[in-house]
Amino acid sequence: MMLLTLYGGYLCTMRGYRYMNKQKELQVAAEKPGKCLQSLSPHGPGT
Repeated sequence: MMLLTLYGGYLCTMRGYRYMNKQKELQVAAEKPGKCLQSLSPHGPGT
């Protein structure tokens, strides 16, 4: 049970970390109007 709790905490932490990185990337992209937002797509650029 303790292992499950630790794993859940790890997943929650990683989700928060990815969310914060995504917000940071979006903020940088908003500050640079010449940057293409398609490059942030999970499918890669140009899709």
